[in-house]
Amino acid sequence: YGQYGYAFAKITPIPHIDMKNQEVSMTFLIDPGKKIYVRRITFEGNTKTQDQVLRREMRQQEGALVDTADIKESERRLNMLGYFKGVKVDTVPVPGSDDKVDLDVKVKEAPSATLTLGAGYSDTDGFLINAGYNQPNFLGTGKNLGINFNTSDFERYYSVNYFNPYYTNSMGRGFNVYAQTVDTDAHDIDISTYATDSYGASMSYSMPLSETNNLSFGYGYEITKVKLGDDPSEELINFMNGTNTLPLPPGTTAERDSETFNNVTLNGGWNQINYDRGIFPTKGYAQSVGLELDLPGGGSNPQSFYKLSYLAHLYQPIGKGFIITARGETGFGDGLGSTDALPFYENYYAGGIGVQGAVRGYEGYSIGPKDSNDDTYGGNFLVDVTIGLIVPTPIA
Repeated sequence: YGQYGYAFAKITPIPHIDMKNQEVSMTFLIDPGKKIYVRRITFEGNTKTQDQVLRREMRQQEGALVDTADIKESERRLNMLGYFKGVKVDTVPVPGSDDKVDLDVKVKEAPSATLTLGAGYSDTDGFLINAGYNQPNFLGTGKNLGINFNTSDFERYYSVNYFNPYYTNSMGRGFNVYAQTVDTDAHDIDISTYATDSYGASMSYSMPLSETNNLSFGYGYEITKVKLGDDPSEELINFMNGTNTLPLPPGTTAERDSETFNNVTLNGGWNQINYDRGIFPTKGYAQSVGLELDLPGGGSNPQSFYKLSYLAHLYQPIGKGFIITARGETGFGDGLGSTDALPFYENYYAGGIGVQGAVRGYEGYSIGPKDSNDDTYGGNFLVDVTIGLIVPTPIA
C-alpha cells in the first residue's frame, strides 16, 4: 500500500482460534486511508555538498504520491555516493493537512577528499611510493577529480582523471590522461625481460539503464614504445621480428630491439552495481562486462587486437558482523586482422594480491605460461576466483 500512495494505511490482524483443531486463522482488516502526497523535500547536514547533488539522486519526487519503494531507493542511492557517513529519511506530516507530508533527508557528511602519501616494500614490486589527490565530490558538485602517482622498482604510473556523472541529464562524461613506464628487468621478478613507455588520453561516457545498471563507452589514443631487455626470450625475439616460428633457429637475434606502436582505443561495457553503500559495502553484488578494441593509429608496424573481460564481486552477511566475500574475473584477448595474437605486453598474469589476477599465497606475476628463459610470459586467457571472510573489528 505504501508504494501506491497510502503512506498511513492501517492493517489490523484479527485472530480466530479453533481450540478443538488447535488451529488459528487470521483475518487482516485493511483501512488504506487517504492517498498521501509529498509536499516538500528538504536536506539537512550537507554543509559542503550542494542540494542539487542530493536532489538528483532522489527517486521520490515533490508533488507526487508517496512511494515507500522510491524513498528506500533514494536513501540507497545517497549512501552509494560515498560522501556521507549516514543517511536518514523522515516522513513528517504537514500541519493542518491530512493528505500531505514533507520528507526530511538528514545526512552526515564524511571527508570525501583524500590526500595520500605512502611508501613501502613488496617482494613483488620492490620499493613502493605513491601519492595522490582524489576528490569524488569536487567543490561539492558531485564531480570526481583525481591526480595520482605510483612508482615501484619496475613500474611508474601518472594519471589525471575527471568525471562528471551528470554531464547531461542522462549521461556522464569523463577524461583521463596518463603515462606509464614498465621495466621488468629492474626488479627481481620472473617476467620476460622488456620495457615499455606508454602515453595516452581517453574520453569516456556512462549511460544509466536502470537504478543499478549502466552502459559505458569511450575512445582514446595510446602510444607504446617497447624495448627488449638484455637477454630476450625467443618469444620476444619472434614478436619483434614479425615471425611466428618457435623454436627459433640457433643464433637468431632480434632485427630491432625497440618498436613504437600507436593505437586508437575503443571500449564499451555493461555495469551492474547493487551494493547497500558505496564505501565498505556489507551486502549486495556488482558485475561488469567489458570490451576493448585497439586499432592501428599510425606507425610502421601497426598492431590491432581486442580484449574481453568479466568481473563479479559479492558480499553476503552471515551474522554477528561476519561477511562472506567472493570475487571472480575472467579475461580473453587475441589479435585482429594481420595481427596473429595478443601482443605480449598486453598478456594476463596471475599471482600476488591487490592486482588483476590476484591469487593469495603466490608471488605476483608468477602464475602463467613460461618463455624460453623460464620466465613468466603471461597468456591471453585468465580465470581467477577468490573467496574471503571479512571479520568485524572491535573498533566502533
